[in-house]
Amino acid sequence: MSEAKTDVSDKLTEPFHRSLLFWTIVGTLGTWVGVLVVIAGAFVINDSVQDAYNKASLTILIPPTNSTVSERSILSGHSNLRGFNHFIIVTDVPEGKHYVQDGPLPLGANGLWSQTVPFGEAGKNCGVQFLVMVFATHKQVAAGVIDNWANLPRDAIFSPSVAVTRAC
Repeated sequence: MSEAKTDVSDKLTEPFHRSLLFWTIVGTLGTWVGVLVVIAGAFVINDSVQDAYNKASLTILIPPTNSTVSERSILSGHSNLRGFNHFIIVTDVPEGKHYVQDGPLPLGANGLWSQTVPFGEAGKNCGVQFLVMVFATHKQVAAGVIDNWANLPRDAIFSPSVAVTRAC
């Protein structure tokens, strides 16, 4: 008789166990689909940054590389990166210090930008070499010395550098 009760109770709980198994599988699959959607979203975001990087045209037009600049000189260039904030970095090569200039740069409708930039201090830095770059980012960046390049925004896209020498 006890065997008959066991058979009946198994038959009564069998649909419940099947239902439980079914919903466990559905829940697990749903979780995995959610994880895959998040991962795919991360790739889409990275692809859009990579796309912008690959299609970027960020150039310093003036001064040309290996030219001489005064204590304060006008830099100008072109960018096709609409919707980005643009900043100039001036590197004092002998000191190895990198200075982010006031920004963001005003970008014209045609993509041209221009800004007066200091190269060293008055009465100093005669004959010193500087490297100049422009970078574009979606973030705001404060003017000042960069202690660590890793502190710049991760989405920063850089122009090629231009080497200039401060006139005496």
